[in-house]
Amino acid sequence: MSKDGDEGQKKIGKITKYVALVLAVAQSIGIVLGFKNSYSGLLDNTLFGAKTPEWVVSMYVIVMLVAGSCFTMWLGDRITDQKIGNGVSLLIFVGILASAGLSMVTVVRKIFAGNLNALWELLGFLVLLVLIFTLIVFVDLAERKIPVQYAKQVKGRKMYGGQSSYIPMKVNAGGVMPIIFATAIITFPSMIMQIAGVTRDSGGFAKFYYDWLGTGTVTYVIFVGLLILAFSFFYAQIMFNPVDISQRIQQNGGFIPGIRAGKPTAEYLGKVNKRLTLFGAIFLAFIATIPSIIFSLIAVDTPELINAFTATGMLIVVSVAIEFQQALDSQIMMKRHKNIL
Repeated sequence: MSKDGDEGQKKIGKITKYVALVLAVAQSIGIVLGFKNSYSGLLDNTLFGAKTPEWVVSMYVIVMLVAGSCFTMWLGDRITDQKIGNGVSLLIFVGILASAGLSMVTVVRKIFAGNLNALWELLGFLVLLVLIFTLIVFVDLAERKIPVQYAKQVKGRKMYGGQSSYIPMKVNAGGVMPIIFATAIITFPSMIMQIAGVTRDSGGFAKFYYDWLGTGTVTYVIFVGLLILAFSFFYAQIMFNPVDISQRIQQNGGFIPGIRAGKPTAEYLGKVNKRLTLFGAIFLAFIATIPSIIFSLIAVDTPELINAFTATGMLIVVSVAIEFQQALDSQIMMKRHKNIL
Protein backbone atom coordinates (compact mmCIF):
# COMPACT_ATOMS: atom_id res chain seq x y z
CA MET A 1 0.00 0.00 0.00
CA SER A 2 1.25 3.51 -0.80
CA LYS A 3 2.32 6.06 1.76
CA ASP A 4 -0.72 8.23 0.95
CA GLY A 5 -2.99 5.24 1.51
CA ASP A 6 -1.42 4.56 4.93
CA GLU A 7 -1.81 8.20 5.93
CA GLY A 8 -5.43 8.19 4.79
CA GLN A 9 -6.18 5.07 6.83
CA LYS A 10 -4.56 6.60 9.91
CA LYS A 11 -6.66 9.75 9.54
CA ILE A 12 -9.86 7.74 9.10
CA GLY A 13 -8.97 5.64 12.15
CA LYS A 14 -8.31 8.75 14.24
CA ILE A 15 -11.60 10.37 13.17
CA THR A 16 -13.44 7.13 13.93
CA LYS A 17 -12.00 7.05 17.45
CA TYR A 18 -13.03 10.66 18.12
CA VAL A 19 -16.57 9.99 16.87
CA ALA A 20 -16.76 6.81 18.97
CA LEU A 21 -15.65 8.79 22.04
CA VAL A 22 -18.37 11.41 21.49
CA LEU A 23 -21.01 8.71 21.01
CA ALA A 24 -19.80 6.89 24.13
CA VAL A 25 -20.19 10.06 26.21
CA ALA A 26 -23.66 10.75 24.79
CA GLN A 27 -24.82 7.18 25.30
CA SER A 28 -23.40 7.05 28.83
CA ILE A 29 -25.31 10.20 29.78
CA GLY A 30 -28.46 8.72 28.24
CA ILE A 31 -28.04 5.46 30.19
CA VAL A 32 -27.58 7.30 33.48
CA LEU A 33 -30.57 9.58 32.87
CA GLY A 34 -32.69 6.64 31.75
CA PHE A 35 -31.92 4.65 34.90
CA LYS A 36 -32.48 7.73 37.03
CA ASN A 37 -35.95 8.31 35.54
CA SER A 38 -36.93 4.63 35.51
CA TYR A 39 -35.67 3.71 38.96
CA SER A 40 -36.08 6.58 41.37
CA GLY A 41 -33.37 6.72 44.03
CA LEU A 42 -31.08 4.25 42.25
CA LEU A 43 -28.19 6.70 42.05
CA ASP A 44 -28.85 8.16 45.52
CA ASN A 45 -26.42 5.72 47.09
CA THR A 46 -23.08 5.41 48.77
CA LEU A 47 -19.81 5.45 46.87
CA PHE A 48 -16.69 3.81 48.34
CA GLY A 49 -18.44 3.44 51.69
CA ALA A 50 -19.46 7.07 52.11
CA LYS A 51 -22.65 8.98 51.45
CA THR A 52 -22.20 10.69 48.09
CA PRO A 53 -24.30 13.26 46.21
CA GLU A 54 -26.27 11.90 43.29
CA TRP A 55 -24.42 13.97 40.68
CA VAL A 56 -21.06 12.59 41.84
CA VAL A 57 -22.31 9.01 41.48
CA SER A 58 -23.70 9.89 38.05
CA MET A 59 -20.36 11.35 36.91
CA TYR A 60 -18.54 8.29 38.23
CA VAL A 61 -20.83 5.93 36.29
CA ILE A 62 -20.43 8.02 33.11
CA VAL A 63 -16.63 8.03 33.40
CA MET A 64 -16.56 4.25 33.95
CA LEU A 65 -18.78 3.61 30.92
CA VAL A 66 -16.67 5.88 28.69
CA ALA A 67 -13.47 4.28 30.00
CA GLY A 68 -14.88 0.84 29.20
CA SER A 69 -15.69 1.96 25.65
CA CYS A 70 -12.16 3.33 25.19
CA PHE A 71 -10.66 0.09 26.51
CA THR A 72 -12.83 -1.89 24.09
CA MET A 73 -11.57 0.23 21.16
CA TRP A 74 -7.96 -0.28 22.29
CA LEU A 75 -8.43 -4.04 22.67
CA GLY A 76 -10.11 -4.21 19.25
CA ASP A 77 -7.14 -2.45 17.64
CA ARG A 78 -4.74 -4.93 19.25
CA ILE A 79 -6.77 -7.86 17.87
CA THR A 80 -6.89 -6.23 14.42
CA ASP A 81 -3.10 -5.90 14.46
CA GLN A 82 -2.88 -9.70 14.62
CA LYS A 83 -4.56 -9.83 11.16
CA ILE A 84 -7.27 -12.29 12.15
CA GLY A 85 -10.20 -10.00 11.35
CA ASN A 86 -11.73 -6.83 12.68
CA GLY A 87 -11.10 -6.70 16.43
CA VAL A 88 -14.23 -4.77 17.43
CA SER A 89 -16.39 -7.11 15.35
CA LEU A 90 -14.84 -10.12 17.08
CA LEU A 91 -15.58 -8.57 20.49
CA ILE A 92 -19.22 -8.01 19.49
CA PHE A 93 -19.31 -11.59 18.19
CA VAL A 94 -18.08 -12.95 21.54
CA GLY A 95 -20.51 -10.73 23.45
CA ILE A 96 -23.50 -12.02 21.46
CA LEU A 97 -22.50 -15.66 21.98
CA ALA A 98 -21.88 -15.05 25.70
CA SER A 99 -25.32 -13.47 26.27
CA ALA A 100 -26.99 -16.24 24.25
CA GLY A 101 -25.13 -18.86 26.28
CA LEU A 102 -26.32 -17.31 29.57
CA SER A 103 -29.91 -17.33 28.29
CA MET A 104 -29.64 -21.03 27.41
CA VAL A 105 -28.11 -21.82 30.81
CA THR A 106 -31.13 -20.18 32.46
CA VAL A 107 -33.45 -22.37 30.37
CA VAL A 108 -31.45 -25.50 31.26
CA ARG A 109 -31.87 -24.67 34.95
CA LYS A 110 -35.63 -24.51 34.41
CA ILE A 111 -35.49 -27.94 32.75
CA PHE A 112 -33.63 -29.47 35.73
CA ALA A 113 -36.17 -27.80 38.01
CA GLY A 114 -38.86 -29.98 36.43
CA ASN A 115 -40.26 -27.74 33.67
CA LEU A 116 -40.60 -30.18 30.74
CA ASN A 117 -42.18 -27.53 28.51
CA ALA A 118 -38.89 -25.64 28.66
CA LEU A 119 -37.12 -28.73 27.25
CA TRP A 120 -39.36 -28.92 24.17
CA GLU A 121 -39.18 -25.16 23.69
CA LEU A 122 -35.37 -25.27 23.84
CA LEU A 123 -35.22 -28.10 21.29
CA GLY A 124 -37.60 -26.25 18.96
CA PHE A 125 -35.57 -23.08 19.38
CA LEU A 126 -32.29 -24.86 18.52
CA VAL A 127 -33.77 -26.53 15.43
CA LEU A 128 -35.18 -23.23 14.19
CA LEU A 129 -31.89 -21.48 14.98
CA VAL A 130 -29.91 -23.99 12.91
CA LEU A 131 -32.28 -23.50 9.96
CA ILE A 132 -32.01 -19.70 10.19
CA PHE A 133 -28.22 -19.80 10.45
CA THR A 134 -28.09 -22.10 7.42
CA LEU A 135 -30.25 -19.65 5.44
CA ILE A 136 -28.10 -16.68 6.50
CA VAL A 137 -24.86 -18.45 5.53
CA PHE A 138 -26.33 -19.47 2.17
CA VAL A 139 -27.45 -15.93 1.30
CA ASP A 140 -24.35 -14.27 2.78
CA LEU A 141 -22.04 -16.35 0.57
CA ALA A 142 -24.29 -16.16 -2.50
CA GLU A 143 -23.08 -13.99 -5.36
CA ARG A 144 -23.83 -13.38 -9.03
CA LYS A 145 -20.76 -13.78 -11.24
CA ILE A 146 -20.86 -11.49 -14.28
CA PRO A 147 -18.43 -12.89 -16.92
CA VAL A 148 -15.94 -10.45 -18.45
CA GLN A 149 -13.83 -11.24 -21.52
CA TYR A 150 -10.67 -9.27 -22.27
CA ALA A 151 -9.58 -8.81 -25.89
CA LYS A 152 -6.05 -9.70 -26.98
CA GLN A 153 -3.67 -6.78 -27.37
CA VAL A 154 -0.22 -6.88 -28.97
CA LYS A 155 2.29 -4.43 -27.50
CA GLY A 156 5.72 -4.79 -29.06
CA ARG A 157 6.60 -8.46 -29.04
CA LYS A 158 4.29 -9.37 -26.20
CA MET A 159 0.61 -10.24 -26.23
CA TYR A 160 -1.65 -9.11 -23.42
CA GLY A 161 -5.26 -9.94 -22.57
CA GLY A 162 -7.26 -12.76 -24.05
CA GLN A 163 -8.33 -13.87 -20.58
CA SER A 164 -11.74 -14.26 -19.01
CA SER A 165 -12.73 -13.09 -15.56
CA TYR A 166 -15.90 -12.22 -13.67
CA ILE A 167 -17.38 -9.48 -11.50
CA PRO A 168 -18.63 -10.90 -8.16
CA MET A 169 -21.87 -9.20 -7.09
CA LYS A 170 -23.04 -10.29 -3.64
CA VAL A 171 -26.72 -10.83 -2.99
CA ASN A 172 -26.53 -9.28 0.47
CA ALA A 173 -23.93 -6.58 -0.20
CA GLY A 174 -25.26 -4.29 2.52
CA GLY A 175 -24.80 -6.88 5.26
CA VAL A 176 -26.38 -5.91 8.55
CA MET A 177 -26.22 -2.13 7.99
CA PRO A 178 -29.80 -1.68 6.59
CA ILE A 179 -31.25 -3.41 9.67
CA ILE A 180 -29.15 -1.26 12.01
CA PHE A 181 -30.22 1.97 10.27
CA ALA A 182 -33.90 0.93 10.15
CA THR A 183 -34.13 -0.10 13.80
CA ALA A 184 -32.12 2.95 14.93
CA ILE A 185 -34.51 5.36 13.21
CA ILE A 186 -37.71 3.72 14.41
CA THR A 187 -36.47 3.36 18.02
CA PHE A 188 -34.90 6.84 18.24
CA PRO A 189 -38.11 8.51 19.56
CA SER A 190 -38.37 5.80 22.23
CA MET A 191 -34.81 6.50 23.38
CA ILE A 192 -35.46 10.25 23.57
CA MET A 193 -38.68 9.71 25.55
CA GLN A 194 -36.89 7.32 27.91
CA ILE A 195 -34.17 9.89 28.58
CA ALA A 196 -36.78 12.62 29.13
CA GLY A 197 -38.77 10.41 31.48
CA VAL A 198 -41.85 10.29 29.22
CA THR A 199 -43.87 7.06 29.49
CA ARG A 200 -46.89 5.63 27.76
CA ASP A 201 -49.15 6.93 30.53
CA SER A 202 -48.08 10.50 29.68
CA GLY A 203 -50.53 10.46 26.77
CA GLY A 204 -50.26 12.39 23.54
CA PHE A 205 -47.48 11.37 21.15
CA ALA A 206 -46.01 8.91 23.66
CA LYS A 207 -49.23 6.87 23.84
CA PHE A 208 -49.61 6.97 20.05
CA TYR A 209 -45.99 5.84 19.54
CA TYR A 210 -46.10 2.92 21.97
CA ASP A 211 -49.53 1.78 20.71
CA TRP A 212 -48.68 1.88 17.00
CA LEU A 213 -44.87 1.84 16.69
CA GLY A 214 -43.88 -0.02 19.83
CA THR A 215 -41.78 -3.16 19.50
CA GLY A 216 -43.93 -6.13 18.53
CA THR A 217 -46.83 -4.22 16.99
CA VAL A 218 -47.95 -4.94 13.42
CA THR A 219 -47.21 -1.41 12.23
CA TYR A 220 -43.73 -1.65 13.76
CA VAL A 221 -43.00 -4.76 11.69
CA ILE A 222 -44.33 -3.08 8.52
CA PHE A 223 -42.32 0.10 9.04
CA VAL A 224 -39.13 -1.83 9.82
CA GLY A 225 -39.56 -3.87 6.63
CA LEU A 226 -40.12 -0.75 4.50
CA LEU A 227 -37.14 1.04 6.05
CA ILE A 228 -34.92 -2.00 5.43
CA LEU A 229 -35.96 -2.01 1.77
CA ALA A 230 -35.21 1.72 1.45
CA PHE A 231 -31.83 1.56 3.19
CA SER A 232 -30.82 -1.54 1.22
CA PHE A 233 -31.25 0.29 -2.07
CA PHE A 234 -29.61 3.42 -0.66
CA TYR A 235 -26.60 1.44 0.60
CA ALA A 236 -26.34 -0.45 -2.70
CA GLN A 237 -26.20 2.82 -4.65
CA ILE A 238 -23.31 4.00 -2.47
CA MET A 239 -21.32 0.76 -2.56
CA PHE A 240 -21.78 -0.17 -6.23
CA ASN A 241 -21.25 2.28 -9.11
CA PRO A 242 -22.06 0.57 -12.44
CA VAL A 243 -20.83 3.53 -14.53
CA ASP A 244 -17.40 3.48 -12.91
CA ILE A 245 -17.09 -0.30 -13.27
CA SER A 246 -18.16 -0.10 -16.92
CA GLN A 247 -15.50 2.52 -17.64
CA ARG A 248 -12.80 0.42 -15.97
CA ILE A 249 -13.77 -2.64 -17.99
CA GLN A 250 -13.70 -0.65 -21.22
CA GLN A 251 -10.34 0.97 -20.41
CA ASN A 252 -8.77 -2.45 -19.84
CA GLY A 253 -10.12 -3.76 -23.14
CA GLY A 254 -12.79 -5.93 -21.62
CA PHE A 255 -16.44 -6.53 -22.33
CA ILE A 256 -19.36 -8.57 -21.05
CA PRO A 257 -20.33 -11.22 -23.63
CA GLY A 258 -23.52 -10.19 -25.41
CA ILE A 259 -23.45 -6.64 -24.00
CA ARG A 260 -21.98 -3.66 -25.80
CA ALA A 261 -19.27 -1.70 -24.00
CA GLY A 262 -20.00 1.70 -22.46
CA LYS A 263 -23.50 2.79 -21.48
CA PRO A 264 -25.23 -0.56 -22.25
CA THR A 265 -22.79 -2.30 -19.89
CA ALA A 266 -23.52 0.22 -17.14
CA GLU A 267 -27.27 -0.21 -17.63
CA TYR A 268 -26.92 -4.00 -17.54
CA LEU A 269 -24.86 -3.91 -14.34
CA GLY A 270 -27.33 -1.47 -12.77
CA LYS A 271 -30.28 -3.74 -13.62
CA VAL A 272 -28.56 -6.82 -12.16
CA ASN A 273 -27.59 -4.87 -9.04
CA LYS A 274 -31.17 -3.69 -8.47
CA ARG A 275 -32.52 -7.23 -8.78
CA LEU A 276 -29.93 -8.61 -6.36
CA THR A 277 -30.55 -5.72 -3.95
CA LEU A 278 -34.31 -6.40 -4.01
CA PHE A 279 -33.75 -10.05 -3.17
CA GLY A 280 -31.25 -9.15 -0.43
CA ALA A 281 -33.61 -6.52 1.01
CA ILE A 282 -36.50 -9.01 1.16
CA PHE A 283 -34.18 -11.48 2.88
CA LEU A 284 -33.11 -8.86 5.46
CA ALA A 285 -36.73 -7.84 6.10
CA PHE A 286 -37.61 -11.51 6.60
CA ILE A 287 -34.73 -12.09 9.03
CA ALA A 288 -35.53 -8.89 10.95
CA THR A 289 -39.20 -9.71 11.56
CA ILE A 290 -40.27 -13.34 11.06
CA PRO A 291 -37.79 -15.24 13.32
CA SER A 292 -38.53 -12.99 16.32
CA ILE A 293 -42.28 -13.59 15.85
CA ILE A 294 -41.74 -17.36 15.63
CA PHE A 295 -39.44 -17.31 18.68
CA SER A 296 -42.12 -15.46 20.69
CA LEU A 297 -44.68 -18.13 19.72
CA ILE A 298 -42.35 -21.00 20.64
CA ALA A 299 -40.84 -19.61 23.85
CA VAL A 300 -43.94 -19.40 26.04
CA ASP A 301 -42.33 -20.62 29.28
CA THR A 302 -38.81 -19.53 28.28
CA PRO A 303 -38.87 -15.81 27.40
CA GLU A 304 -35.08 -15.76 27.78
CA LEU A 305 -34.74 -17.43 24.37
CA ILE A 306 -36.48 -14.53 22.59
CA ASN A 307 -33.58 -12.16 23.28
CA ALA A 308 -30.87 -14.81 22.92
CA PHE A 309 -30.34 -14.07 19.22
CA THR A 310 -31.77 -10.96 17.60
CA ALA A 311 -31.87 -10.44 13.84
CA THR A 312 -28.86 -8.13 13.98
CA GLY A 313 -27.06 -10.53 16.29
CA MET A 314 -27.54 -13.52 14.00
CA LEU A 315 -26.30 -11.63 10.95
CA ILE A 316 -23.27 -10.31 12.87
CA VAL A 317 -22.40 -13.78 14.17
CA VAL A 318 -22.47 -15.30 10.68
CA SER A 319 -20.59 -12.49 8.93
CA VAL A 320 -17.88 -12.26 11.60
CA ALA A 321 -17.46 -16.06 11.70
CA ILE A 322 -17.03 -16.19 7.91
CA GLU A 323 -14.59 -13.25 7.97
CA PHE A 324 -12.61 -14.89 10.79
CA GLN A 325 -12.40 -18.19 8.91
CA GLN A 326 -11.21 -16.47 5.73
CA ALA A 327 -8.56 -14.52 7.68
CA LEU A 328 -7.32 -17.71 9.34
CA ASP A 329 -7.19 -19.53 5.99
CA SER A 330 -5.12 -16.73 4.46
CA GLN A 331 -2.73 -16.74 7.44
CA ILE A 332 -2.32 -20.53 7.22
CA MET A 333 -1.74 -20.29 3.47
CA MET A 334 0.94 -17.61 3.92
CA LYS A 335 2.68 -19.69 6.58
CA ARG A 336 2.73 -22.74 4.32
CA HIS A 337 4.23 -20.74 1.44
CA LYS A 338 6.93 -19.37 3.75
CA ASN A 339 7.79 -22.89 4.90
CA ILE A 340 8.01 -24.08 1.28
CA LEU A 341 10.32 -21.21 0.32
